Amino acid sequence: MVNVLLVDDQKLVIDDLLEHVRWSTLPVGELFTARSATEARLFLLNHKIDLMITDIEMPEESGIDLARWVRERGSNLLIAFLTTHSEFDYARQGVQLQIMDYIMQPVRYEELEDCIRRADRRQETRNYLESLDAQKQLTELHENALYDSIISRILYGSRPEAEKLFRTIEEKKNTPESPTELYLIYLTVEQWMSVRKKVSDSELREAFRNAFTELFEEEDVSCGIAGAEEGRYFIFLTLRKDSIKKVIYRRRIEEIAHFFERREMLNLIVAADDTPVGGQIAEPVLNLIRRGKQDRQRSLSVRWEDSAEDSDYENGMIEEALAYIRKNIYRKLSRTEVADHVHLNPEYFSRLFHKRTGLSFKEYVIQEKMEKAAELLIGTHLSIGVIASKIEFESVSHFSQSFKSKYELSPQDFRKKYQKTP
Repeated sequence: MVNVLLVDDQKLVIDDLLEHVRWSTLPVGELFTARSATEARLFLLNHKIDLMITDIEMPEESGIDLARWVRERGSNLLIAFLTTHSEFDYARQGVQLQIMDYIMQPVRYEELEDCIRRADRRQETRNYLESLDAQKQLTELHENALYDSIISRILYGSRPEAEKLFRTIEEKKNTPESPTELYLIYLTVEQWMSVRKKVSDSELREAFRNAFTELFEEEDVSCGIAGAEEGRYFIFLTLRKDSIKKVIYRRRIEEIAHFFERREMLNLIVAADDTPVGGQIAEPVLNLIRRGKQDRQRSLSVRWEDSAEDSDYENGMIEEALAYIRKNIYRKLSRTEVADHVHLNPEYFSRLFHKRTGLSFKEYVIQEKMEKAAELLIGTHLSIGVIASKIEFESVSHFSQSFKSKYELSPQDFRKKYQKTP
């Protein structure tokens, strides 16, 4: 059912519509009439109106002005125009004001009745979607309150009660028909006292929820957030079972840390597990808190479960990157390309790369190119220009300068000294 407001400055028009439209057969709750835009505004301010049917050509203030006032107030009220002109005269303004229909005057009553029925169906859909959204928000708030309670009981109360609450949520989410798995992430906001002056707790939670939800959207993510202490949050990330590989999961968690860092929004210390939480929650929570308090100078952007495993993981990724560079040394290579090859964030990759090699990515690539050039100078009779081009250098002069910087000899002198004559 829709509440309808008819707006027309001509009393005869309104009386005609009241008499000849078959109102009793229509899904109309309450029906109001107004003789001017000013009077219409009073109804709109004091009654719940779902559909406004207004004449466009009214003295003092037109129906378009009235519709614009409605939209400026942020209302999504359904609006239909009565007009004696072709709707194309008002098409541009109608699109901007999201007008649902144009009805030519003199009005065909069946057309107006059809407009009202369509408005009712559209409003029904809106109400249903708003109801779903409200239920979703209520569910999220309820779940977050439960997660808050779980963390609070682990830290300050009864751990058995925390485990019981946790099992209640898990049984609801992880069903035989739709199996899921839970990942736990611990976030510490650095410089919390200054951050809290700019961003509220609810805004931070929303920012975290949006980031995790967007990044794990393909895995049917559900993201719960709990507060531990001031500036410290737990993310309860529920994903479809077996929907993500460990290396991809690690990369995405690292991307979230860098996302906030790059935009100078927040500096985060992130502690995370790359395997799902089992049947107990207290021990994983306490482990993450301990890990979050580790040495802040550590190069890792995310503190994973075991530092030795972290080191092996890092070394494995960089060794794979070095092999990729050597294999593709004859062409131009970018940091982003190589970081993507090993599934790492470029900034994180740079830090690991420097830690492992002692060189920046650019320095290392140039070094490798120079070594390959040295092999070509000794083992072939290719000209200096061809060798520079072969290893993708911009110019012979730049190549010669880089080569001399490494070997303390120009390419020509290096060849004379080391190439064996037949």
